[in-house]
Amino acid sequence: MGLKKKKYRIMLPLVLMVFILFACGQAMSEAVDSATLEKQVADLQLGVNGYFVAHKLNEEQKILAGKNMAKKSYPGTFTFTDGDIHILVDGKRDIILAIYQKKEKVTGKELKNMVADLMMSFGDPTSEAHDQIIYWAYSKKGRISEDDYVDSKQEGTVQVIATVKFKSKLTFTAATGENAQENDIHWIISSPRLLEKFYNR
Repeated sequence: MGLKKKKYRIMLPLVLMVFILFACGQAMSEAVDSATLEKQVADLQLGVNGYFVAHKLNEEQKILAGKNMAKKSYPGTFTFTDGDIHILVDGKRDIILAIYQKKEKVTGKELKNMVADLMMSFGDPTSEAHDQIIYWAYSKKGRISEDDYVDSKQEGTVQVIATVKFKSKLTFTAATGENAQENDIHWIISSPRLLEKFYNR
């Protein structure tokens, strides 16, 4: 199977990872309806290269999407690429649901560069886990600091509405050490709560 087909094949597992690997213990109230949540996420302006989660594609982006459409996408959505960035979109409303990038067989230096780029764009991470995951968590007020996240998680008051998540297949230690092996890495920007509402509708 060619590299292009492999990229299409990984789309569904990446979306499912939003719910499985990257759960942040959200305590978002069920009373918040989809429209309100969507606006709160859109106001965060989370994205890259002019694409922002919960924003509608503009006309130029729609034209690009038509020329770079993936053959497979989750029912009710379409996925397209802009360079090496993948954009998952609500097929009925042209609203961006997730933005992600995956790189295979990378070096430790490439891993460090990806993390550095994310930190340049999103600031200091909110938390790390398992020596493989780094994430930035956001409430409706903006990025949640590491200290605030720990405190609010202990108190059961953490309210995460969107995340930026980086995942390494290998541990960071194994991927960047002297005998580092080739590694697969990816990041995804999304609102797990919005995705959950979309897939359950």
